Amino acid sequence: MLTGLRRSLAEPGVTAAVLLATALAAGSFTLARLLTDSTGVLLSEKAAVFLGSDLSITTHDVKVLPPPFDTTGTVVTRTEGHSGSQSVDLLGIDQATFTRAVHWRNDASDRSLEQLVAAVQLPSGQSTGASTSLPAVVVGGSLPDTHLVSPTLRPMEVHAVATARWFPGLHNGAVLVVVDKDALVASGFTTRSEIWLRDPPPDAFAQLSAAGLVVGNPRDLSQVFDVTSFLTVRWAYATLSILGALVGIVVLLAQLLVLDARRQTRQAAHVLTTRMGLTARGEAVGLVAELAPALAGGAVLGVLIGWLVTRISIARLDSLRQLRPPARVIAHPAATLPVMTGVVASLAVLVVVGVVMIKHTRVMEVMRGTA
Repeated sequence: MLTGLRRSLAEPGVTAAVLLATALAAGSFTLARLLTDSTGVLLSEKAAVFLGSDLSITTHDVKVLPPPFDTTGTVVTRTEGHSGSQSVDLLGIDQATFTRAVHWRNDASDRSLEQLVAAVQLPSGQSTGASTSLPAVVVGGSLPDTHLVSPTLRPMEVHAVATARWFPGLHNGAVLVVVDKDALVASGFTTRSEIWLRDPPPDAFAQLSAAGLVVGNPRDLSQVFDVTSFLTVRWAYATLSILGALVGIVVLLAQLLVLDARRQTRQAAHVLTTRMGLTARGEAVGLVAELAPALAGGAVLGVLIGWLVTRISIARLDSLRQLRPPARVIAHPAATLPVMTGVVASLAVLVVVGVVMIKHTRVMEVMRGTA
């Protein structure tokens, strides 16, 4: 091991070049993977906020969903109104089932989803009706007037108990007012009902129809946005992965050439060290100690640089900035697996080649060449 470390330090320029080249390969691949994963998740999150959940189906008023949807779904009511001269969307939710049917990011509000859902519950003993002031969560803006009016001039009084930057069911450019579902229906506003399902089976629509529910207009995440631009960006990021792989191959070939250039020196050293008890296994350990620091250090440096560049650029690469939620970095542990696999595989190839090169040493030719 000491011999291998001395070899790596004997030519610091070569070691530094290998480290930087490995960092370029690892950084390019990590950057491409993080950007691709983050963009894919971002598109799903924006679509889920727009729809409300993974699948939205229009229906008539349903009290209870049939199994197995009673554990992954909820029924909401929707309508429109006016706050002064401003149009608002109204969303009625069921406190008992809403949280299990939607996706939630903790940065959407200073409160948790459970706290926001509990906040719209009517106080104990308060009846519902047009004259009742309903607790509401205001999302994506503010209300000029707490006295809301429906398109048919039905009145509703609300008071904001919490706010959120975005919420399931929020549409771009609109202020969303979230209230209790039963209270919204009792207010006299004309509402429509939707079933929201999280992680639904492919035949969810057929199962609900077979259960006797009147359903229609199913929409899932893939139908929300035109993903052509996303696919273009994804392919652009894929070229970074190819660049990282190509640089990695170049690093491996360059290191093989370095080993070949030092063949005579290594063979002469092997002939001398063999007399001192250094075996082929010891030579392999020396090669690991010589090559591993530059490869491992370059891989770690590249992953860190890729993560940092992603953190800086992800917000600027969001092609749908006007839609919430904003972009964020999605860093799955598996994103670094190809880099680690490539480093280990390259190190193994170099060690095997180096040991084979030493084992085929002809002692007399080496002694004659170094005499």
